Amino acid sequence: MRLGYAILADAAEISPNGKLFIMGGEISTLALPQFPMLYARLSLVVKFHLELDDYGRDHTFRVDLVEPDEKRSVVGEPLPFNVQQGEDPPPTALVGGNLPPLLFRTPGKYELQVFTDDQFVASLPLLVQEQPSSQDSG
Repeated sequence: MRLGYAILADAAEISPNGKLFIMGGEISTLALPQFPMLYARLSLVVKFHLELDDYGRDHTFRVDLVEPDEKRSVVGEPLPFNVQQGEDPPPTALVGGNLPPLLFRTPGKYELQVFTDDQFVASLPLLVQEQPSSQDSG
């Protein structure tokens, strides 16, 4: 299994027939009004290119949040997935969707790390900044 891409977005959904719907994609920076803040509008989609031995096996997909101070936490529960091999197996698999709320304790450089079957596959840097107050723009 090889990484095709990994995208952070405001919202994402993978339909049962494999279509991907993304709103507000390619997020690399968030501006939040206060800290700490629980942020509930972030989605992740990962596309994998499959090898023959990937079909018909159970896999797990996990995301870790690494904070500026290197503190690490697992985002939600690991997600199991399986790609069945039929007459014409799909060459790729889409995994992901809406993430559970993430706690950002301070501004700084965060990182979302993606793992499949406990193997690191991608890193998505995320700069979290304090949103300027309306008084600052005056």
